[in-house]
Amino acid sequence: MTKFHAIMIILIIVAFAAGIAIGTRYYKIPQIEKALQEITPSSSYDVDNTGFVVANVSLDGVNIGLRNDCYGINFDITIDQAYSIGRSLLNEPSARPLTHDIFRDLLDGFNVSIRAIRIERYGDEIYYARMFVQSGNKVLDIDMRPSDAIALSLRTKNNLLINETMLKERGINLCNI
Repeated sequence: MTKFHAIMIILIIVAFAAGIAIGTRYYKIPQIEKALQEITPSSSYDVDNTGFVVANVSLDGVNIGLRNDCYGINFDITIDQAYSIGRSLLNEPSARPLTHDIFRDLLDGFNVSIRAIRIERYGDEIYYARMFVQSGNKVLDIDMRPSDAIALSLRTKNNLLINETMLKERGINLCNI
């Protein structure tokens, strides 16, 4: 091994370690807040959706539009997210199953019902979404990206809900344009 190769290997290792250090400082793995909440075996879990309205989804390239009545918000997503959401909007399957298709199939296969899919808040220049699922007498409250919430709501034919106050505060009044 030449001196040049040794230096290159050391630089790659240092760059890799620096990337890990920076990544772990800024990315925190979301904690599941209400993991597997127990409910009465014979009952069903009801999510309080007060303050949420149904969002109609549109896609223009990599720009998502969420609308309800006169208000709408837009935000950009990645190309792969747009592809997945676009396929759902057009009701066209892809040649091979996408991650959201697999997740939907897992939910169906293990008899897990979706209780709600919501875009709940905006903070630090990021929208935050949650999905509530039930299997038997257990409920799981899952933190997720809005793009995943949109793709899953479309695939599972569940309404995508959006916080009405946030929609009006952050959105554009389309009726006054």
